[in-house]
Amino acid sequence: MRIAEMNLVILTRQFGTYTGATVSTIELLKRIYCYFNRVVIVTMRSELEEFSNVEIVLVKDRKHLQLSLDEIVRNDGEWVGYSDDHLGWMLKESRVPYIHTYHGNWPDVRYLNAEMFLKSFYFIPQYKRTIAGAEISVSVSKYMKSKFVDNYSKKSEVIYNGVLQTGGTSKKKKSRRIMMIGNVDRRKYSLAIKLFNEFKGESIPPIDIYGSIIDHKIGKRLSRFPFVNLMGKKSYIDFNSYSRLLSTSSCENLPV
Repeated sequence: MRIAEMNLVILTRQFGTYTGATVSTIELLKRIYCYFNRVVIVTMRSELEEFSNVEIVLVKDRKHLQLSLDEIVRNDGEWVGYSDDHLGWMLKESRVPYIHTYHGNWPDVRYLNAEMFLKSFYFIPQYKRTIAGAEISVSVSKYMKSKFVDNYSKKSEVIYNGVLQTGGTSKKKKSRRIMMIGNVDRRKYSLAIKLFNEFKGESIPPIDIYGSIIDHKIGKRLSRFPFVNLMGKKSYIDFNSYSRLLSTSSCENLPV
């Protein structure tokens, strides 16, 4: 049964398996798209050319996000929106009520380094505006709900990120292998390099790192450790084959 013949528009800077936030959006969409009369994604970047019964409108810049959004929702009945990043406020500008999920690490990450401090003057006001304009703002941790989202939200809820593991629990004996998950950048792996440098002369089990290499300098330094395996981005990981999860991220909202 459809939701009163409603249409759904998702406004996001990028649509695909780029980050934990964008992966969460895809997983959510898989569960709800069939309940809407029409579903449109408006984005500046997409790695998914086809998504069953969902239209993807690709635009070249931020200005055209708003223009395309206005054109789409002008006709064809009632619309509701969904936002997963700092540009969600555009939905309100187009008079579309929306839900926003806050996956960000602001304001904590602003003190990580000089680059993040400068970026905070752009991103924090954008997120405040997006959260304030949403009908409901969803946080992925209780910490960030109370620390940031509740200060600007009309109504907020917590829905944790998570991993759906199918196939039951493996009965095979787990190896000593260690896993790390997250795109390779300074925030998530700079501390890993410092940690691994302390392991000289010790017997270290293999450490498999899953995620796209965003910072190639960090990736190159990690690859020099004989016990580190850069696995790249994978659509499936056999969690049952690992005995430990290692996270060295210097700042997280909530690791998946």
